[in-house]
Amino acid sequence: GIKLMLSSDDIRNQLAWQTNNPLAVALVFNHVRLLKQIEVPARKGDPLKQLHLDIGMKAFRLDDPNRGIEAAFHEIPIAFTDYPVDENFIVNAQEFVNYVTKAFPRGTAVITDYQRFIDTTMMKLNEAYSGTKSYVQTLIRKNEAMRVGEVVQTQAEQVAKILDQGSAMVNIFRMMKNYLEYKEREPLLPQIEAILAQWDQKTQGFMAKFNALVHTTQM
Repeated sequence: GIKLMLSSDDIRNQLAWQTNNPLAVALVFNHVRLLKQIEVPARKGDPLKQLHLDIGMKAFRLDDPNRGIEAAFHEIPIAFTDYPVDENFIVNAQEFVNYVTKAFPRGTAVITDYQRFIDTTMMKLNEAYSGTKSYVQTLIRKNEAMRVGEVVQTQAEQVAKILDQGSAMVNIFRMMKNYLEYKEREPLLPQIEAILAQWDQKTQGFMAKFNALVHTTQM
């Protein structure tokens, strides 16, 4: 959420590149700027600046690398040649940033978060199944079997929502795994694929199993 600029750390990194390649540029990306289309003021108290079709990114180059960490920098214009920067481009970019945020939670291990999500969602599904099965059995015991169909249908709608939401998130995990950093791909990809396979195995046929409760005739 801070203003797009080169920090002292950025300048140190850019020195390493630009000293060896005078044409090297530093790309600085601010996802908040892209999502909210606002520019944070340089000074506290100044108003926010509303932006339009802003990609949330700027390019910079050091004025004189020979000055080391004291080097000033200037902005280098960015132009896209393959895609028009229009409303559709910005919306797609914003959607991608949201996918990244969901797929790669900050400060936590990706594997732990994926496993926790699947375990939690499956717990909700299993609790819904067990609870509905128990209620259906109670209705049969009380000679109210005529209500079973309505109860199962109502609960099935809720279960379907949980399944759809879970599948949507897992699809994001599946889509975004290819955007892992290169150094993380080799150790993490097999683990991620194993976790996603768990979801496929555990949810396959779940709705059919749930709907079959309507045919329950005994405890």
